[in-house]
Amino acid sequence: NVDIYIVDSGIRPTHIDFHGRVSCGLNLVPDETCEDLHGHGTHVAGIAAGQTHGVAKEANLISVKVFNRHGVALISQLLGAVEFVIRTRSLRGNGTAVVNLSVGTAKSWSLNWAIEKASKEGLVFVVGGGNNGGNACSYSPSSAEAAITVGATTIADNRASFSNIGPCLDIFAPGETILSASHTSDTATATKSGTSMATAFVSGAAALYIEQNRSLNAFEIKSSILESTVPGIVRDLPEFLATPNRL
Repeated sequence: NVDIYIVDSGIRPTHIDFHGRVSCGLNLVPDETCEDLHGHGTHVAGIAAGQTHGVAKEANLISVKVFNRHGVALISQLLGAVEFVIRTRSLRGNGTAVVNLSVGTAKSWSLNWAIEKASKEGLVFVVGGGNNGGNACSYSPSSAEAAITVGATTIADNRASFSNIGPCLDIFAPGETILSASHTSDTATATKSGTSMATAFVSGAAALYIEQNRSLNAFEIKSSILESTVPGIVRDLPEFLATPNRL
């Protein structure tokens, strides 16, 4: 099965939606275990690969914990997560894999460069476009050229009001009022909104593409996904920022 690395707040491994497919790859948060004390990571993982609400229902989920219980992570932790994924990728020897990075921070050339490096190692990075309602090119990892950068839409295929826009976005996916697994119990669900949720949908789709196309590298997987989108369907996109209209 395809590996999806969830770089986030951890994942509740015993949740019934995951059927034993979750492992803790690395915890970079001091004074915390791999446990998800925030909820963001479990929710994202459920969208990407949950049995009930997920896209790639047989994918392996590898948790790389960078967010603490308050949802805060440092650039150094994000860089450490990328380096860990590169290192373990070669050890696992399981071909192309997906890295879900639903995080937004000030523009960081070091983080963008690390993603470029990792993409050349067979890692498909799917990253959140950001929830600032501004230009995704002003933030990281949404400005990383090698990544698939995802904006959010509403149920009516309008751009979600919070979603960043601009030429650094590659694709839109549903990101408003999304139901998925919750960290509060083994059966709980929660509804959340954000480009993080949209990113998880695309991560699941990327895993399915890899499953069917094992010989493709990360850049070829990105191209295949973008070629499969429906153009011109997203509404409420301002023309002055030249946002790609792909759903």
